[in-house]
Amino acid sequence: SQVAQDRLHDHERILQAVIDRDPEAVAEAMREHLQKARQILMAGEPTGGDG
Repeated sequence: SQVAQDRLHDHERILQAVIDRDPEAVAEAMREHLQKARQILMAGEPTGGDG
């Protein structure tokens, strides 16, 4: 699903910031990822998982 692909992209961005040892980029990527995840959960959108 598009939601799952978007979250994968978020994780890749977070990982790259960690690899780059860029704490500001990590924090920004995590904030954005958590905000998106919260919106998805509040909206009850399917996440592409099994459940």
